[in-house]
Amino acid sequence: MWKNFFRVLFHREHLIISGGAILLILFCYFVSLNISFLSPVARAIKDFSMSDLYYQMCWSDEEVEESELVTLVDITKQHTRGELASTVEQVNRCNPRTVVLDVIFEGVKDDLAGNDSLVSALSANPSTTVVAAKLIDYQDSLQSFRGKVSSFFMDEFPLMEGYSNVMSNHTASTVREMSVNRKLRGEPVYSLAARSYMVALGDSVQAFPGFSEDRLINFKPLRFPVVSSDSILQHRDLIQDRIVLIGALKEEADMHYTPIGKMPGPEVQAFSVQTLLDQRDIQVVPEWLLMLLAFLACYITQLLQYAVGVFIGRRTDTLSVFLSGSFLFLRFVTFSWLALLAFLGFVLYFRFNVYLAMTWIFAPVMLVAEARAIYAAVVKSMCYNHSQVKWLEKSLYKVSKPES
Repeated sequence: MWKNFFRVLFHREHLIISGGAILLILFCYFVSLNISFLSPVARAIKDFSMSDLYYQMCWSDEEVEESELVTLVDITKQHTRGELASTVEQVNRCNPRTVVLDVIFEGVKDDLAGNDSLVSALSANPSTTVVAAKLIDYQDSLQSFRGKVSSFFMDEFPLMEGYSNVMSNHTASTVREMSVNRKLRGEPVYSLAARSYMVALGDSVQAFPGFSEDRLINFKPLRFPVVSSDSILQHRDLIQDRIVLIGALKEEADMHYTPIGKMPGPEVQAFSVQTLLDQRDIQVVPEWLLMLLAFLACYITQLLQYAVGVFIGRRTDTLSVFLSGSFLFLRFVTFSWLALLAFLGFVLYFRFNVYLAMTWIFAPVMLVAEARAIYAAVVKSMCYNHSQVKWLEKSLYKVSKPES
C-alpha cells in the first residue's frame, strides 16, 4: 500500500505537469510583454498586487489607530510665502521634533517680504528642519539623475534637503514602494522620508543594514492627525515632540494612487516615514524562492486533483458520475486550495510582514489543468505515432493503447 502511495506521490508525471504549468504562465507573460496590442493588459497585470487586497481587507475594520509620531499640517488654503512663513513659525512655537516642508519654492518672487520671512522662519531651527527638492533628468544608462530642483534659498541659506519624488513604474501606476536614496550625478542623495527619519532620531543610514534599499511602504491601518494651518496653536498637543509634515492635502496635482486609494503626496510621505520609524518594513520574497513556491503549489494542486479524480472515478452513484463527467469537483478542489493559499498569504503579510506575490502563484495553479491536458495529448500522440507503449504503461492517465 505505502509503496504504491509513494510511487504515485513522486511520479514523474506530477513533476512534469507542475513544471508545464509554470512554463505556460511564463510563456503567456512573455507574449503579453512583446505583442503591442497586449501591452495594456500586461501593464494592468504588472500593476496588480495581492497586497492591495490585503490592505483593503485590513482597512475594512472600523478600528484604525492614530499615529503618535507623525502629524500633517494642511496648507491647501495658503497661497503666499508670507502665509507659509507664519505657519512654520507657529509650528516651531509648539516645539516639534522635526519640521518637514513638502513644498518646493522655485525662484525669488516679487513679494520680497514674503521671501525674507519664509527664509527667517525656516532657518530658525536648521538642525530640525527638512525641506523638499525634486530630482529631474534621469539617465537610465547611468542609473543616475542629472539635475535637481531646489527652493530659491538653498544656495545662500542651505538647509537639510530630501527629494520628494514618488517613484513608480509609470504615471498612473500604484505607489507601493519608497526609495531611500538615489544617485544625483553619481553621488547618493536621500529622500525626504529618509532625511526626516535621520533628523528625528539622530541616526545615520549606516545604523541599519539594508537601510538604503528600496522597500515597500507599510500602509497598515493608521491615520495621521491633520491640523489646519489656521488652528495650529490650538492643537499644540498634536505637534509637540512629533515629526510635522507641512504640505497641501487637497491639491489634485499632488495626488497619487496607493493600495488604499487616492492619497495626497504629504500623506504618502507620512506613511513612508512611519515605515522607517517602525523599522518593520515589508520583506519581499525573492524571485527564485517565489518560483520554487509556485512549483510546489502546482505540484500539490496536481496531487489533490489526481487524488480526488481517482476517488470520484471509483464511485458509481449518480452524483459521482455527474461530478466525474462535468469535472466540477476539480474546480471546487482548485478554488478551495486557492482560498487556503490566499489565507496563508494574508497571515504572512500582516503577522510576519512578509510579502509573497500571490499573483505569480495563483496564475500557474489555475493552469495546472491545461498543462495536464497538453501532457496527456503529448503522451497520446507519442503512443499512436511512434508506438512507444512504455510511456502508456507508466502513465497515470487513461490513454487508449494503439492497435498492434
